[in-house]
Amino acid sequence: MSSRLPTGRYAIIGDLSAGKTLLMTAIAYHDYLKGIPIYSNYELDFPYTRINSVDDLDTMESGTLVMDEAWYTFDSRNFGTKKNKKGSYILSKLAKRNMNAYLNMQSMDLLDTRFRDRMMSILIVETIKDEDDNPLLIKVDVLKKDKWGVFSLSPAQILIDPSPILGLYDTCEVIDALN
Repeated sequence: MSSRLPTGRYAIIGDLSAGKTLLMTAIAYHDYLKGIPIYSNYELDFPYTRINSVDDLDTMESGTLVMDEAWYTFDSRNFGTKKNKKGSYILSKLAKRNMNAYLNMQSMDLLDTRFRDRMMSILIVETIKDEDDNPLLIKVDVLKKDKWGVFSLSPAQILIDPSPILGLYDTCEVIDALN
């Protein structure tokens, strides 16, 4: 297994059209440029492995997972289903597989509690737009979890230029739950 920084599980939240998928794509592209394999449940315009089912998640190794609208698959209202239990088990083993995971949703309560409890940080995204509604800047606030499970706001914001990322995914792609 190749060496890399410690792995993590991150939730990306924000309002409708806040830039959640834009941020995830920026992260995935950054990792791709570093030679890290990318796994995604949505179309990317650079090399990646498509994830279509929960079973596909079980094949991931040494890479970065970006999962758009993760709650479609791991909905909090379906907590007892076989799909949620298997997904939770896979997510709990990502560090052993040398994987980072980024799951986005509009709010944390949409995601099954077993997934919420395993998140190490929550990235809250907002896209600053010009008067014609074009993205100018992605602004990210980070909530980090301490050893007691309490999230605290990091004092520094992350600012990202979205212009190199905008053409790397389809903002109109319809995302379905994994099989």
